[in-house]
Amino acid sequence: MPAVDYLVIGHITKDIAPDGYVVGGTSTYSALAAHRLGMSAAIVTAAEPSFVDSVHETIPDIPIYNHPSAHTTTFENIYTEVGRIQYLRAQAERIEASDVPADWRDAKIVHLGPVAQELDADVTTHFPHSLVALTPQGWLRQWDADGRVHPKPWANALDVLRTVDVLIFSPEDVGHDWALIHAYTRAAPLAVLTLERHGALVFARDEGRWLAPRDATVVDPTGAGDVFAAAFLTVYHESGDPLRAARFANVTASLSIQKGGLSAVPDRATVSAWFEMRPKFHNPVVASEQVDVAK
Repeated sequence: MPAVDYLVIGHITKDIAPDGYVVGGTSTYSALAAHRLGMSAAIVTAAEPSFVDSVHETIPDIPIYNHPSAHTTTFENIYTEVGRIQYLRAQAERIEASDVPADWRDAKIVHLGPVAQELDADVTTHFPHSLVALTPQGWLRQWDADGRVHPKPWANALDVLRTVDVLIFSPEDVGHDWALIHAYTRAAPLAVLTLERHGALVFARDEGRWLAPRDATVVDPTGAGDVFAAAFLTVYHESGDPLRAARFANVTASLSIQKGGLSAVPDRATVSAWFEMRPKFHNPVVASEQVDVAK
């Protein structure tokens, strides 16, 4: 297999939709976003082989290594005025570090994107030559007998976070517990907290800076956080500037929610054109303690 720039490891998912299923999961949205931003991207996952074949038809330019599973992780998302209600309807097998093809183990960026407890914590230590990024939502979830998803305590979080380069997560991932948010941002070398319509907070050892969002009309928020993560990591890898990366990611994610599905993920030309048309676009950066949403 050819080498890749951006490797995502995590379950591709079936997301229940009114007229059937749509392809979802961090691995799908982040890999597609990275690809459209100019990176060579690939996915390591576990799912039903027939489902992976259908995903190949949807994203034909992105190679996928699949650990065959009897089931595909399946979510049902219900969006309400007070947030998302989520159910896990099926779960695929776990993914091992040994599943990663040898040619992909030195990817420039390795994005660990568990969605349903499918990765072991020590997976973070297997990529010494890569920028290792983590979106940990799958380690922060548990579900009851009915499949209703709830926040889950992350027992070894601080040890794991010291082994990654970038953490990207949301208040929803930790049940809006700001004590946990501050603990995690202190442990990670670089952390980004995505705040949906409120923008993003960038923390370097808990010294936070807030970047305001680009206003957007929300049609479908699915995958926005994953698109943000890929955009942030792509530009951070290019520039080494986390504030520039967050500014770019804010705009990229906001463009992705203005239409539904994978087709809404913008390409590099679209995002760059948006900035070029607004040379005076002001995306202020202020200390986190000045922002009400962070308190």
